[in-house]
Amino acid sequence: GGFSSGLSPRPVQVLCGHDQEVTCVAISTELDMAISGSKDGTVIMHSVRRGQYLRTLRPPCESCLPAPVAHLEVGMEGHIVAQTVMEGRSAGK
Repeated sequence: GGFSSGLSPRPVQVLCGHDQEVTCVAISTELDMAISGSKDGTVIMHSVRRGQYLRTLRPPCESCLPAPVAHLEVGMEGHIVAQTVMEGRSAGK
């Protein structure tokens, strides 16, 4: 009685690479990019069509407090914006 959305009930690609929990994902089919952010602040890029690993972006300071990625956006020209949340700091600082 419903309509078919054309979506497959099983995954097309399984993307791997994070050591900690994935907190957000951004996908641009136009640029063939799937970007995921994790609890440890790591951002990983894969191609959408083939699921090929492209690159890992890590926080600039390994000894810094963890900064989980809270939100990701991909611009039409391929610019990536990642919003992080500093744990262990009070709000407003």
